[in-house]
Amino acid sequence: MKKFIGKAIFVVAVYTIGFAFWIVFSIFKLIGKVRIVNPDNLPRLKPGTIIISNHPDLMDCMYEIFLIPALFYSQFFFHPLKCSPYFTLDKKNFKDKWYWNWWLGDRAIAIQRGAGNGRVAEAKEIVDVLGVHKGIIVHFGEGGRTCTGNKFQLSPSGKRKIRPLKPSVGWLVLKTQACVITIWLENGPMIHQPGKRLFSLPKLRRGEIVVKIGKTMEANKKLMAMSPSELTEIISANLLELADQE
Repeated sequence: MKKFIGKAIFVVAVYTIGFAFWIVFSIFKLIGKVRIVNPDNLPRLKPGTIIISNHPDLMDCMYEIFLIPALFYSQFFFHPLKCSPYFTLDKKNFKDKWYWNWWLGDRAIAIQRGAGNGRVAEAKEIVDVLGVHKGIIVHFGEGGRTCTGNKFQLSPSGKRKIRPLKPSVGWLVLKTQACVITIWLENGPMIHQPGKRLFSLPKLRRGEIVVKIGKTMEANKKLMAMSPSELTEIISANLLELADQE
């Protein structure tokens, strides 16, 4: 019964909260606040897909966690339970907060930062979603906002950077044979000082939001023969090459 109620609440949230953010996203596109690069690369969502994106703290209000679902909203509007993505979210800042958990809990996979006994259970839950239930996951593979990092990988031009992706990214793809969609997001200065609060009012003055969509990486024999670290590096390289596209 509890599981049914959770799913029902999530469906209601898709058609209320989700719809509201899709409207905001559509207005932003209309007025030129959002620009999409490579729109033809936006794929039809298919079972067993992991969406890997950088984590730039758009508009200083973490808008990316709403923008990525808005990109695909028209695809899961008619099939919210089947096609709505799951999210890997920080346990402390999201899963343990009632105001997120009450409506997003059914699609949130809690991630405990740092080492801990929960890591095996977390990995199993993600593998079950991707590999067993053939769900769709949005995963910010840097493990936190780019602006809070201290080690970075540079794009080929040297103008953009990300924190190194977590080694688990490649392991998850190998374990589940998921296809990978890379998305690059940017808005104003690429690296800025993190705010004192995780969430704040959006700062529209940060300029245009650019969404760059990479070509989908399908699971194939060549990729599946790689080690987890090798595959993670391939995904990182693809993401950083995408970052330099204009």
